[in-house]
Amino acid sequence: MAAPGRGRGESKNVQIIDEIDPRIERNRQAQLEAASIMGRPESEIPVRGRGGFRSSELRTIPENVITIRVENPNGSRQIDILANYVPIIPMPNRVVQMYRIDFEPETESESKMRFLYRTAARGLFEKLPIYDGVHECRSGQRLDEKVTTVTITDPQDGQEYTVKFTNTGTSTYGAEFMRTYNMHMKDFLRALGFYSPQVGLFVNPDHYDQVGPDIMMLRGFRTAANMHDGKKMLMNLEASHKLVQKPSVLAIMETIKGELRGGSLPEALRAALTGKIVVTSYNKRCYRIEDIDLSVRPTSTFDRNGTPTTYIDYYRTVHNKEITNPSQPMLKVVPNNQRRREEEARVTLLVPELCNIAGLTEKQRNDNRLKMDLIRASQVSPNDRVKHLREFLQTFHGNQDIKEQLNNWGYSYGKEPCRLTAHVVAMTGYAFGPTCREPLTNYPRADINSANINVTALAVLPEIKKMVIIIARNQLREKGQLCNALKDGFDRVNLRINNVETKDITEGDSPNHYITAIRQLPADTSVAIVIMQSQHKERYDAIKKAASVEKGLITQVVTAKLMMDQRKARAAAQKIAIQVAAKVGGEPWWVDIPMKKTMICGYDTYHDTAKRGRSFGAFVASLNMRFSRWWSKADSHDRLDEISSQMSVNLTEALKVYKTFNNDELPERIIIYRDGVGEGQLEHVFKVELQKVKEALAGMKIKLTMIVVNKRIGARFYMKSQADGSFQNPPPGTVIDHTVTREERYDFYLISQSTRQGTVTPTYYNIIHDEAGFNPEIHQKMAFKMCLLYYNWSGTVRVPAPCQYAHKLALLCGEHLHSQPNAGMDDKLHYL
Repeated sequence: MAAPGRGRGESKNVQIIDEIDPRIERNRQAQLEAASIMGRPESEIPVRGRGGFRSSELRTIPENVITIRVENPNGSRQIDILANYVPIIPMPNRVVQMYRIDFEPETESESKMRFLYRTAARGLFEKLPIYDGVHECRSGQRLDEKVTTVTITDPQDGQEYTVKFTNTGTSTYGAEFMRTYNMHMKDFLRALGFYSPQVGLFVNPDHYDQVGPDIMMLRGFRTAANMHDGKKMLMNLEASHKLVQKPSVLAIMETIKGELRGGSLPEALRAALTGKIVVTSYNKRCYRIEDIDLSVRPTSTFDRNGTPTTYIDYYRTVHNKEITNPSQPMLKVVPNNQRRREEEARVTLLVPELCNIAGLTEKQRNDNRLKMDLIRASQVSPNDRVKHLREFLQTFHGNQDIKEQLNNWGYSYGKEPCRLTAHVVAMTGYAFGPTCREPLTNYPRADINSANINVTALAVLPEIKKMVIIIARNQLREKGQLCNALKDGFDRVNLRINNVETKDITEGDSPNHYITAIRQLPADTSVAIVIMQSQHKERYDAIKKAASVEKGLITQVVTAKLMMDQRKARAAAQKIAIQVAAKVGGEPWWVDIPMKKTMICGYDTYHDTAKRGRSFGAFVASLNMRFSRWWSKADSHDRLDEISSQMSVNLTEALKVYKTFNNDELPERIIIYRDGVGEGQLEHVFKVELQKVKEALAGMKIKLTMIVVNKRIGARFYMKSQADGSFQNPPPGTVIDHTVTREERYDFYLISQSTRQGTVTPTYYNIIHDEAGFNPEIHQKMAFKMCLLYYNWSGTVRVPAPCQYAHKLALLCGEHLHSQPNAGMDDKLHYL
């Protein structure tokens, strides 16, 4: 029989609504904890962390680069900002001893482990070491023996335990030393009442917002210490949260049972609960549900240190929890940080009554009103973020236990967040129509005025010979109104179609009916607009597979619900017209970028939702001098190293298309914006992927620049209002390239968007190769300008347009097509 839950877990939320910006994967900590559970020595574990590999700081500054920071920005204004970083005033250079801790017999109780550890450590060390709460501690003191054991008798049950301290090595001042600070912060947060439901996230059960009757939004922080510009150490404190259901899993089971109308209850429970993350109420650890075990009850027994024990007795004795329902089935789970190692994962049984689901149920995910409530609750203003951060620091510095530990170790934290100066890149000009060019100066929104589109039309109008509007049976009564609304949108941007036809689906509106209609379209159809009643994934997938894979036909899916809404129809029709124009080869607008004979590329990945372990990577490259025409290719891959080969092959093919498009001339330079790089993948990109790209360009006189783009970051920046002293979002174009940047990187942060609600998220750029030798300001301005060239949004996006296009294509393949699109559409933005 499996034992009750033990081990530390890491939850993974699929939907962004589940958690504010799930940005930081603290891989090093997760690996150490998993290794402790699996009994692997620390020496076998690669040292990783938030900035990638940590065994030796990976220096990615290109060798030919001299200046990596902007000293006197040209045409930019400077602003004072606050960052969510706190200075660490470091301890003197010292050697820290690392110890692995083992308990014999093993115990599942975190509180008991802490009691045994503290009792044993007080008799061995002059000052209490830093303890991670499971199997590791660190101290400035070296014990005489490599292995030291202490025997302790638990006063509660009289059980005798052996606590073993094994010296696993040392940590000196440097990158790996950051883990010592991170471990210490973990201890400090526990002292303040926080707990860690997943790696890197700490929430306080007393600080939460109630969202609806059943959801608690627990507030907290993600933390990470790192070495930054000027070899200064900073602690990042990112406000975050965790959604947890108030009803227990048992209560949810009872609800499922009550709502069941026919069918099998076990299957209904498995369908609703399998794969969910649960948090135990007694030790706040996370597990993933693998199955519902109907053969085991809380009255069943398991072997506990050689003694048959019921689950009821176990939880009463160890966790002081009384189980009220002895007939409930058990949850078969695995600790979530072991989930990636299925062959090694130890199955555990948990009591539903003592667990709460983290995240949303399927019913809640489909509740649009609840989603809006969650979005509103998660959108914390800059002023409130600064307020919460300062309140936390005040509480932190006022805690006597924390003061004592900091004094013992000889270091401290700043009492205020970091203040620094940023510069704002001047807005650029943009164009509509063949000759119009106007400055975009409407701070702080950074969007394109729709009135300009009305007056001047699109920059380059495409030729659309035939467009077919497909309307299903349910919308035939509104056919005239729908077609007129679409025509109005096309007229507003002066987009002319030579021949518009309609195709009625009179039989029904099932996925197969749409597939048949698309297959029957004439071969000379340029684009098909497919009208559905409302959003429906199965129908959408069927439409896209039939059109994008089989037929190689550009489609635009529209919902009748939107087009029949008089308040939204006019604006929606105009956006649809712009989108269709861009898909078939038009150029809605362009940005004034003086850099000629340059090809700009983007790459991103997306997991295939139909096949576990497979992902799609999308490569996008510009074809013209205005960076308004694009070529795209998507490939599937099962391993990281396949990306390198695919990217070099796609780059070679893109150069052939570029050459044909530009009178047999190749570009003089290539800029690749590489998105989709996980925290542990930077070294692979730098040492393998970059080399493959360079090999593909060997013999060509093309200067290569490669920039890693990262959206999943913890940095936030706030600007103080001169009017009332409150904090607000910095304007679009704000660049931060010092203090909080990394010592070993040629990097900067860029805020490219504006938002009326919540706090804007910056994007992180790491320039890992630059044969063109651009100065930092050119890189910063170029990145900002490229954020204006995404044709599915009349404003700036978070990443350069080729990255956003690559994301859209990879998402289409991974979420809907589950295969590559028809190659005949590679030179069109068909996925927009």
